[in-house]
Amino acid sequence: PAARAATGGWTPSADSGATRVAILPTGDAIGVRALPHGAPHLSPIGAVPRGGLLTMRARSTHYVIPRRVAPVVGSVLDPALFDVTALARRGSGRSAVTIAYASTNSPTAVPGVVVTSRTGTTGRGYVDAASSAGLGRELAAGGSARDLFAHVARVRVPTTPGANPAWPMITATIKVIGRDGAPGEGLVGYYNVNDPNKGVGMVFAERGKAKVSVPAGTYQLIASVIGGDGATSLGTSAETVVSAPRELVFDARKAVSTIRATLPRPATPGIVITSLNREVSGPHGQRGFSFGVIDDGSRPVYLTPTPGPLTGSQGVSYDRLATSPAGAPTPYTFVVHTGLAGKIPAGHIVHRATAANLTTYRPTFTGIRDLSAASFGVGVLDASGGWTIGMGIPARTYDLYASSAPGLVHASELTQYQSFAEKFILKGQFSSGFAPAPAPGMVTARTWGAAPLHQSYVTPVAGGLFTVCPACIGGGVANFWAAPLSDAGHYGSADLVEPDILGRVIVKADDTTLYDGPGELRGGSTYPAGTQRISTTAIATRSGTPFPRATRMTTAVSTAIAASFPAPSGWACATATGCRVLPFLSLDYGVSGLDQLNALPAGARSVALTVKQVGRSTASGITGVKAWVSYDGRTWSPAPVTGSGARYAVRLSVPTPGAGRSAVSLKVSVTDAAGSTLTEQIDGAFGLAG
Repeated sequence: PAARAATGGWTPSADSGATRVAILPTGDAIGVRALPHGAPHLSPIGAVPRGGLLTMRARSTHYVIPRRVAPVVGSVLDPALFDVTALARRGSGRSAVTIAYASTNSPTAVPGVVVTSRTGTTGRGYVDAASSAGLGRELAAGGSARDLFAHVARVRVPTTPGANPAWPMITATIKVIGRDGAPGEGLVGYYNVNDPNKGVGMVFAERGKAKVSVPAGTYQLIASVIGGDGATSLGTSAETVVSAPRELVFDARKAVSTIRATLPRPATPGIVITSLNREVSGPHGQRGFSFGVIDDGSRPVYLTPTPGPLTGSQGVSYDRLATSPAGAPTPYTFVVHTGLAGKIPAGHIVHRATAANLTTYRPTFTGIRDLSAASFGVGVLDASGGWTIGMGIPARTYDLYASSAPGLVHASELTQYQSFAEKFILKGQFSSGFAPAPAPGMVTARTWGAAPLHQSYVTPVAGGLFTVCPACIGGGVANFWAAPLSDAGHYGSADLVEPDILGRVIVKADDTTLYDGPGELRGGSTYPAGTQRISTTAIATRSGTPFPRATRMTTAVSTAIAASFPAPSGWACATATGCRVLPFLSLDYGVSGLDQLNALPAGARSVALTVKQVGRSTASGITGVKAWVSYDGRTWSPAPVTGSGARYAVRLSVPTPGAGRSAVSLKVSVTDAAGSTLTEQIDGAFGLAG
């Protein structure tokens, strides 16, 4: 149902916690996920396009540009068409564009654009997922970006004009010299190193030059320049004072340094990501800028040693993902991350991945028959952000080796089914959350997708990136972060079958409905003064391909504001002061004997229950736990419960399938001494093994 107007002013979080998809104008797909501290977290979906990708981050805007179309980005195609954050919000919807043709005789058709009208040299139209796929096909067939857009002067995303700057502007000429000494071409960012809120932008230097208008100040260029040999020069220019019209020069001939990693076992070429990250501060705060290259490693990337002084901070990151060769007796994958902070030295930087700096993950995947449309990845991040590359799953269980060192954070992600053929479909998304990397030599075995799928509050991890309180109040605002359809150890997400999110949320303050509409329980709301009790209900459904049965989770919780207590140190709330935890109840489940499709064999079975309260390491004051079971989805019977404290067990007598019996549905209710309640019903929790 559509969201209804609510007294409390519910504000869903801009980031649902799940990966959303940006379709580039070339049809390539990029997963986009906002990290709690604001750094980018991006993941190419499917094969990296031929020629690789160029990336740029300017403040909070993140661009991903396929290298095969880079020569016309900035000059013809608006960089805004490659803003993956905006594209992820759009989904497969349309981005309106205006078109300037080279002449009145130019053909009307524009690759990747649906043209809706034209008058003389001016046209209007839109870009969507279908038109983007069309441009991708033309490029894949060997079309040159310059040739395809030779009849077009500009394709722009309409914008609202901003206010005129309150400072004098100066014309600066950006000059790019290629590795061969001739005028070079490439993406160039420019920024004021003393006040990053002034004079920030990106241009494409065509035939070695571009002109920009900037306020007076000290500027630096950050650039990636592609040579005729396919090599990329990545780096910065010297910091240069601009007080009158002058040139800012990036010379690719000065890029003489390299960075790479070696692996302890044979591996395929895989994917290599090299990024240069800059952070500069000014009167209005700190801003980040970065350029990067994503490729298969067959084309070298050269770095410029840092010239002169370095204002702010700088880092180079290098990520390499590689898989075992075809025919290996047992499959394995490497995710290696290295880098350096500060000035880039001249010379070659080599990181040797060994048992002394690698940790091992041993994932097992359950819940679906077919893994061919699934992807799994482990991201290795540092303070500047990072990437998770979702790769195909080679087996239900295999080894993944990931870099481990102090300061590194890991984030694992599973998508059980993804399709972008006609609409965006993302099903079975799970995340481990962000946490410090396990120690080198450690083996972490985890099962993904194990039933029953239930609601789980996203608990902040000491030293990790999750700091948002999952259920807190402060200053008359309640905020929540509870993941639906979670498994035993990983946070789930409502499925997306565009345009619908297959989840619904209801939030109440006493009897006042603050929100009733689609989405997940992640966001916040003001609530009326004098409110005694906050209640939430989350509903999420998972069904269809590739799942053996439909599962529907309905979780209703309620707690009294009087039961709240001060939030632990480090937990962030919607307000800076007075943050208090709402000790909502939740359950963790454990069951043995499940097969790989989450079905239970007939006979006496036990489901372990661990009662949890937000903000407490161990639940206390539990006054009642009851359970019911259904084998036909209609008739419910009480199920015996034993236990005490925070740990209980539900006894089941599982029948064989047949005569209307197809699945095990489970319902559990919990109460505590503070008056908190939980009722969780999971229809289709388990299958019946025949």
